[in-house]
Amino acid sequence: MEDILRCPSCGFQIRGHPTQYLTRRTVLCPMCRAQAPLTEEDRLRLKRLATERAGRSSDPPPLASGSPRPGRSHPRILRRQGGRSSARPAQPGAFSPSSRCHPRYPARLQAWWATQRGAQGLPAETLNISSAGVLLLLDGPPTPGTGIHVRVETPFGSVESEGRIAWIQREIDQEKAGIVLTQLHSPGDRLRWERLIGGLATQGAHG
Repeated sequence: MEDILRCPSCGFQIRGHPTQYLTRRTVLCPMCRAQAPLTEEDRLRLKRLATERAGRSSDPPPLASGSPRPGRSHPRILRRQGGRSSARPAQPGAFSPSSRCHPRYPARLQAWWATQRGAQGLPAETLNISSAGVLLLLDGPPTPGTGIHVRVETPFGSVESEGRIAWIQREIDQEKAGIVLTQLHSPGDRLRWERLIGGLATQGAHG
């Protein structure tokens, strides 16, 4: 908004966008409702203001202090797991957002699952596992995207974690659910899970 004209009747300073008044002969005062005349000198001044305003709007906005410059990556910007980019600190026991890059190992282990922590677990069986995911054989899984609590019995003890259902495959006599594990409950759970993955990886290398 720029100063357009001072009303000669009441002295009110009329403000607005200069381009709106370039072709007008008078300006309506919003205070006293009088028609204030625009002289040729006023129109020339408004034209100059409009040109300067257009020049300012065409300039690229300055970078904020501490923001990344074009062409350079910023260490605090993380790639989106769907559009929304985020820069959150890692939580203890949390997995990386992408679990598809982790190798999977066949493993038939007893498991339980529930949609709420502390609820009665329903029986399931693992078909394969990875560092951040598990394929479960189970009955009546909820829809993809649902949060899920999973407990897996390993040779090193039970491992409890939180996750979400990524996909479901329904067949005639069984249902499979791909689970993305988001966080293990304790450092002990992480240690047992890593020992399990390490053992399966070693067996695969020698198998």
